[in-house]
Amino acid sequence: MEAMDARRLRLYELLKDKIGDEGATELVLQLPPRPDTLATKDDLEVTKTQILDHIDARFAEVHAQFGEVDGRFGEVNGRFGQLEATLTRRMVAIMGGWTVILASTAAWASQVFG
Repeated sequence: MEAMDARRLRLYELLKDKIGDEGATELVLQLPPRPDTLATKDDLEVTKTQILDHIDARFAEVHAQFGEVDGRFGEVNGRFGQLEATLTRRMVAIMGGWTVILASTAAWASQVFG
């Protein structure tokens, strides 16, 4: 850090004569404290690629999970179809039974009262 401070001081001294004390101070203060740690465009591109790869992987996981859920809904729909068929058969049987009972009762009533 001392080497950088020395370089800043030299730059300040060079600029002070050209642009004045206030301008030199402002300019030197705008320099980053550790220029060796600044990100380059290449660094940003690598980071962007890593982020996009991570997002793509997460979307693939979510897509797979939705596929599993969709498969489960298919199973549930199939079960509802089976249940509907069973209930329909039973209702038809019940209605047929009641029809026989009502017809028998009507025939009996017509013979008895008729």
